[in-house]
Amino acid sequence: MKFALYEVIADLHANRSHDAETASFLQELGKLLDQPLQGTKLEQLPQSALPLIFIQSGGTEGIFKQLYQELREPYLLLTTGQNNSLAASLEILTFLQQQGKRAEILHGSPASIAHRLKEIARLERARQKLAGLRVGVIGQPSDWLIASHVDPELAHKRLGLSLIDIDINELKQAIDEVTEVPGELIDSLAKTMDPSVTEGAIRIYLALKSLVDRYELGALTVRCFDLLGPYRNTGCIGLSLLNDAGIPAGCEGDVPALLSMVIMQALTDEPVFMANPSEIDVANNQLLVAHCTVPLAMTESYSLHTHFESDLGIGVRGKIRPGRCTVFKLSNDCARYFVSGGEILENLERTNLCRTQLRVALDEDANYFLRHPLGNHHLICRDDHSALLEQLMLDLGLSRQR
Repeated sequence: MKFALYEVIADLHANRSHDAETASFLQELGKLLDQPLQGTKLEQLPQSALPLIFIQSGGTEGIFKQLYQELREPYLLLTTGQNNSLAASLEILTFLQQQGKRAEILHGSPASIAHRLKEIARLERARQKLAGLRVGVIGQPSDWLIASHVDPELAHKRLGLSLIDIDINELKQAIDEVTEVPGELIDSLAKTMDPSVTEGAIRIYLALKSLVDRYELGALTVRCFDLLGPYRNTGCIGLSLLNDAGIPAGCEGDVPALLSMVIMQALTDEPVFMANPSEIDVANNQLLVAHCTVPLAMTESYSLHTHFESDLGIGVRGKIRPGRCTVFKLSNDCARYFVSGGEILENLERTNLCRTQLRVALDEDANYFLRHPLGNHHLICRDDHSALLEQLMLDLGLSRQR
């Protein structure tokens, strides 16, 4: 993401603009950002991805007030502190926050500023990915998801994306219309499964993919249990393959879980595991989660089994490397969220749970799940992105659930 530099300096200090120290600072910062930082005219800023407003001196508060409405959020106030520029930046930041604007001061070493700017770039990319994203809801949420209805207008207002309802019969028709299944896909997955079962699961995947193309979807959830009767098969491997392709895809028509996946993937560019909390260990602040699909790209290795509840089709048992992770969930009204850093401790293979199973130690209090949970399914990705996820949620105006 490209940054543009717009310089603000008072007439009294104009002769000090771009002195040797300032030039060295900008050169080093540009090098760390892997792009040159050169002054841009005000009229050119709308074409830039992220404008940096370089406050170079005191006495610039009034100048900024006259032009700030020509700029857009987030207001990134870059200052070295020279010539009373930090003092002016503090006044400007306070003014912007009084107007309800997203803004912050970037001050310190070039290394610390570059690190923060890279975080901001990730946040802005995520917001842009959410804006206008078309999210498919194939079939209604499963009957047991009694607390997971999402108002499409609220989702659009708070996240910027659109929910697209697609009748489950349209998916069934698409499955029936699949005429050819690539042999290489069957060969890659059928090593431990009946090839006819594998072919049926891939037909579901190809049908889902056709709906992605038809409706220009960036994500989808499907009422997958409705496929067990007519097809004696599951959507587990299809959802896994879509997630591998960067299209967040969730189970059971659970829209809040899918939106949580969308947010995590948009921010982290990492695959996301949707799972049932299956055991809470409050004494050790640990969580056991399980589900029958997981992105293959998220695993170190995987094996194929039947779907746990039905013993039909294909379920995926993935092994995910131990290490830091993030646990996240958005509320059904898109107004609240839970997020926690954590540690994946081990993979399990219990016979009484869905196929992929993880034990996770939480940073946040595990009592959340027993006292104020945001529904059943929760989302997990590798590495700890909790601080940045929290900032994205706060920027979107959401509040934290504890």
